[in-house]
Amino acid sequence: MPDPPPERFHRVFGFCLLLETRDAIHARTRRTVQKSIQESLAYWPYPFHNLGGAGTHHFDGAADGGLRYGNQGTVDVMKPAQANGFATGPFTAGVGAARELLDGEMRMGVEGFGGEFFDPEEVELYLRMRGVVIPGGVEEVTAVVDVDGFGGVGMGIGLGSSGGGATSESESSSSVDGGTTTTSGWDFGAGSLIDPLLGGMFSQAAPTTTDFMGFSTAAPAKRVTVVVDVNMLITKMTERATCLGRTPGFRREGINAAFWEATRVISS
Repeated sequence: MPDPPPERFHRVFGFCLLLETRDAIHARTRRTVQKSIQESLAYWPYPFHNLGGAGTHHFDGAADGGLRYGNQGTVDVMKPAQANGFATGPFTAGVGAARELLDGEMRMGVEGFGGEFFDPEEVELYLRMRGVVIPGGVEEVTAVVDVDGFGGVGMGIGLGSSGGGATSESESSSSVDGGTTTTSGWDFGAGSLIDPLLGGMFSQAAPTTTDFMGFSTAAPAKRVTVVVDVNMLITKMTERATCLGRTPGFRREGINAAFWEATRVISS
């Protein structure tokens, strides 16, 4: 799209526009996509490396197993030897002004860009921690996942290739010997990617937590077998990406929504 709508461009590149012109962003993006397969896609000359906390999350154990992830095995051109969250200066006055909008964890104090972001390597580890391992060169993967690990069953409702939203959640409570059992009922519409039988199971309002005589018990995990369309997952992730200069960034809720849009449940 040579001339995207201004509001769409700003949603993706709004923070970058504090430091770069639109033409500079175009040039940087072109240089990135022209890199060879041996080069990392990270843009290390960008002044801030961890906007929104991207690149600072830890996923203990997710990187085990021998499979490469992210930019492993590629050349990181101009990556600083010492990682401190910043590129090597000198910086312009515009960079100094933008730095005043960041907190100590590089969260951005700009409307529409606040909160937490994950970079692509962290997204891959986020998926692995939840049982979804995607080797290189595959179009589909099958995995057993805990529904709550991807935002709960409601994330899978009404989500399809058209990008529909979730339906409403209803809650009810019943007394159990002085305690309270909270239940959630879900409306599985015709556009749901969740299998109708699975939808029927969850629509029966399975308990989530029970408080009985002072003891709280978590409900059993809702584990399902899913098939993930990898190309669709990438497309839906890209639609939700925010440019953080060094890297694209993704919010947790965006990762979860993209996952369900690219997924079909085959058994429960």
